Amino acid sequence: MPFCGKNLPGVLLFLLLLPSSSFFLPPLIKLATTLNSTPPPKIELLTFTLCPPIESLGCTVEETLCTDEKGMVFVSCFPPSDCSSLAREAGLKVGDVLTGVSSMFGDDISKCDSGGLKKVKELVQARLGTGDELRLEVLRGTGVIQRHNAALDERIREKIMEEDREKEMDLFGTLYGG
Repeated sequence: MPFCGKNLPGVLLFLLLLPSSSFFLPPLIKLATTLNSTPPPKIELLTFTLCPPIESLGCTVEETLCTDEKGMVFVSCFPPSDCSSLAREAGLKVGDVLTGVSSMFGDDISKCDSGGLKKVKELVQARLGTGDELRLEVLRGTGVIQRHNAALDERIREKIMEEDREKEMDLFGTLYGG
């Protein structure tokens, strides 16, 4: 039977039973970890500066639907490429999670990684039209957009199932006078 990642627990048990002086151990450990591991996601903390005049970010941001990431706000889309977008021009990408925005006053960055859309909107609006630059601190590579979309799909499925049950109950009531 060929070796695959599904056999990893058995291989690890085999490795644990080998004498510690075995010269096979390091190559086997390397083989086992190589065949069954996926590289960890590369998460980067980046800062982008949007230069005045700033009338809007030029992107759509959403708050994630994932309950364990409540309050996280991420870039969900940009306008068509023929429209200007300060955020796109600065280097932001779809899926970037906003963790900080320029404070209302001064050059500090206010953390907003759990404040939700309300906090981000408040901080961004304080800088609009002031002639000051806007700095955005983001995490890239978190996968939050994929988890958000999966949660959205699940909510849609639940809603469809609920509507189907209601239709069945209405039909049942019509047929049987209930």
